[in-house]
This record gives sequence, C-alpha cells and structure tokens, in this order.
Amino acid sequence: MGGGGHRGPGWLLVVALFFAVSARGALGVDLRVPGFEALSLHGYYKNFFLAQKSSDPLIGDGQEDLNRARLMLEGQLTEQVDFAVHYEHLATIGPIAGDSLFLGSAAGVKHPGVWALEWPLRTDGTVRWRHEIDRLYIRRRQSWGDITIGRQAIGWGVGIIWSPQDLFVAFSPVEIDREFRTGVDAGRVLASLGSFTEAEAVYAVLGDGIDHHATALRWRTTLAGPNLDLGFMAGKFFEDAVVGGLLSGELYGAGVHAEITGTHDFEGSHQRVGPQDFARAVAGATYQFAGVVSLVGEYYFNGFGTEEPGHYLARATSPRLTRGELFNLGRHYVGVVADWQAHPLLHLLAQGQWNLLDSSVLLGPAFTLSLSDEAQLDGGVYFALGDGRSGPTLRSEFGGAPDVYYASAKIYF
Repeated sequence: MGGGGHRGPGWLLVVALFFAVSARGALGVDLRVPGFEALSLHGYYKNFFLAQKSSDPLIGDGQEDLNRARLMLEGQLTEQVDFAVHYEHLATIGPIAGDSLFLGSAAGVKHPGVWALEWPLRTDGTVRWRHEIDRLYIRRRQSWGDITIGRQAIGWGVGIIWSPQDLFVAFSPVEIDREFRTGVDAGRVLASLGSFTEAEAVYAVLGDGIDHHATALRWRTTLAGPNLDLGFMAGKFFEDAVVGGLLSGELYGAGVHAEITGTHDFEGSHQRVGPQDFARAVAGATYQFAGVVSLVGEYYFNGFGTEEPGHYLARATSPRLTRGELFNLGRHYVGVVADWQAHPLLHLLAQGQWNLLDSSVLLGPAFTLSLSDEAQLDGGVYFALGDGRSGPTLRSEFGGAPDVYYASAKIYF
C-alpha cells in the first residue's frame, strides 16, 4: 500500500524555498491598487511526509508525501467591506489507501458547496492532485455587527482535542495541520448585543439537497466578574436537531473550557447506525507552568459511541464518521497535550488519548523547530497501544491502529 518510491520531490522543493525565503525575507506584499482601501498577497508552501506501519494485514504499511501551496489575497474595498480569496494546490505523491485522519483537512471529507470550486488535476495510483478555492467571501461591517457571504471557515467549539460543537467542519483529534479550517459555503450574520454579548446566525450548505443544509443560531456573553464566556446554540445539521452550551475562561489561574451538545436524529435509528438521540460533551483545563510548560487535559463523553468493542466496526459505517462529524467509536476518553518550550526556537510536545473502557491508548510525541520567522520544521510519531484485531472484530479502538511517523516543513511568504 502507498508508494514507497515516491519520496523526495516535495522535500527538495522545501529546501529550495527555505533558502530563497531565508535570503530574501518574507515575500508577502501589500499591493497598491486603485479602488481598494487595502490589498495584500501572501501564502505558504507545506510538505508533509507520513509513513504508517501496522501489524494488521488489513491495514498494511504505506507512506505518502503531501504538498500544499496556498495563495491568499485579502483586502478592503471600503472601510466597511473586506474580502478574501484563498487558492490552494494539494498534491499527494504515493497516497496511502483511504484518507488519513492525520491529514484530515487536506485529504479527508469536504462538504459539497453551492459552487464547484475544486478541480482534480490528476488522480491515479501514484499521484492525487487537485486545486481549489478554499476561501471566497465578502464581509460588510455594520454599526451593529457583520454580514459575511461566501466560502468561509466556521468554528464554534472551545474544545482543544475534541469539540462537539464544531458541526460545520471539525478537526480530527489527531490532525497534524490545524492552521486552516476547511471552508464551507454559508451566509453568516454576527450581531453585537452590547459590550459583552453577541448573537450569530448561520445558513450553510453541507451537501446536495436541502436535507444536507445547516441552519443554526448561537448566543454568547462574557461574565466580567469571573471572566467566563457562556454560550448557547441550537440548529439543524443534516437530518439532526442539535442544541448545546459552552463555557470558557479562567479560574484559579487555569484556563477552563467545556461544551455539550444534544442531538436528535429525525430519520430514526432504523435508518442509521447508532442511537437516535445522544449527547456529547467535553470538559478540560489548561495550565501554564513557569512560563515554559503548558498542560492541557480533557475528558470527552461520546454518547454516539458504544461500550462494546465488538460493535466498533458497525458503528464506523455511520455517515457521521464518513462525513467527518465524529471520529471516535467508544464512549469515554481522557486526552492530554503537553508543550515544553525547551528553547525559544524549539518546542517539545506530547499528546495522549485514552479510551477508558477498552484501555487502548494513542501516544504522540512531537517537536516544532522554528528556523526563521518564515520557516518551520515539525515531526512526530503516533504509537498505538492496546488489544489488536481478533478476526473480523476489533478488541480495542486504538490497539488496531497503525503506528504513524510524520515530518513536515513549512515556508511562509
């Protein structure tokens, strides 16, 4: 599986771009064009090399090289009107069969929009290459708030590893590149209701047919005394009605966050895998030690999951997982992320996710090295621990997962 002989081209380009950027400095430019209040052009090139090794013959070994090049044109037509256009090429050399959760936003599920703004250039066994417009919106600022129309990023959750309220587009809990959330076609109104309160309404196209559209409202306020943000949301996503609440802020020197959603499936459980009604929730805290070490801890309850490992594979066939709304199969999880600034240019990180019921664990040590203001190197490993497959049945969620090794280089201009 995967193209073992297709390494190198992306990394050679990374090296060339690195020396070019180091020699010339940042290449992003502010453009002076008549009719625009402001206009800027900048972008990046990223290369991700990913290899997986598995003892499960149904998964196998593989390796792939993902290249991402993005140009971002952003500006103001007037003091009240701004816009953005982001154009990106994504090319995977020697793609691993299937879509990797580790490169989810680049290689994974994308919601069909109003406009077909994604075009394949090559799709075969050795190269998967496409180009797309991932941002294309115009925003008008009013005295009472903003109106944004077009392809844009929408993220409502406050969770760090898991985020039940990110129902427009969610990051995988193991996603390597979280810099840009995939855009969705939507109309969005954000209204200020006072100094500390705002309301938001969104209509988004998440698939073909009105049944796959989303309509949602959110209200959020800040409690000045305890320095906490509170929020409530309700909406229709695909065939589901969803309501939820969240809080985030600071207590006793630690950052705290929590969110919960309740989901009702209008179609009924007889047409879907899993329960018709379920809740999901996350609660976590962040603490900074001596200014150089930060620690995040989260508990995640996944009411859509199952407590029986023997039912994992059946639950994995749900549209909720295939469309990237959910990523886990079990019920109860604990996650930890640690970040140590070993040097002003070097961060050492570790992530762990523990399925509490089947005792399987996913461990992810990693590093981030800043080469300059415009260049960065990253790398890491995900190790899976737990019981493996027994014939056609999974005995644990993470135990059957492959070990994954990755490295990335990023150039900004």
